[in-house]
Amino acid sequence: MLPIFHRRLERVRQRQENRDLVLYRRHLRDHSNPFDIPVERFIELYRLNKELARYVINTISPVMAQGVYGNSIPNLIKMFASLRFYATGSYQRDIGLAYLVSLSQTSVRRCIQQVTQAIETTIAIHEVTFPTSEIEHNRIKHSFMDKFGLPGVIGCVDGTHMPFPGQPEKLIIFIIERATIL
Repeated sequence: MLPIFHRRLERVRQRQENRDLVLYRRHLRDHSNPFDIPVERFIELYRLNKELARYVINTISPVMAQGVYGNSIPNLIKMFASLRFYATGSYQRDIGLAYLVSLSQTSVRRCIQQVTQAIETTIAIHEVTFPTSEIEHNRIKHSFMDKFGLPGVIGCVDGTHMPFPGQPEKLIIFIIERATIL
């Protein structure tokens, strides 16, 4: 009988610890403002300057639904959790337990979905363009070759060269490298 009592007591203790962690994260989340950190650290964390981050939040906020419950995640925090994911490519421990967003991994995943959809319907429509003509392709290819010595490149995202469906008869060379070119 005693071991059963200990297991039940342990489960109760674990549930209470989980509740305490949720409250602690919520407190951290609601009292944090990523705009308060120094500029250099801000750019290091989010790969955007503060002005551009403000532009993004002001542009996407009108299309993002704000929760009706008192414990809903503010749009500002959703955006910063997503920006951190975009900067690192991961939403595991780095984001889920980061001192600036203090969200669970599941919450971060939902934030990324919401923010990405908002960016797609607002900013991406106007700011992201792809070359459509052979003349544009050739101009970009020559520019990449002249500047970086990379043949046949028609675009890159954050220093990572990505394949786009094209003509299968042409040999395509991809160099995958995580780098920032300023």
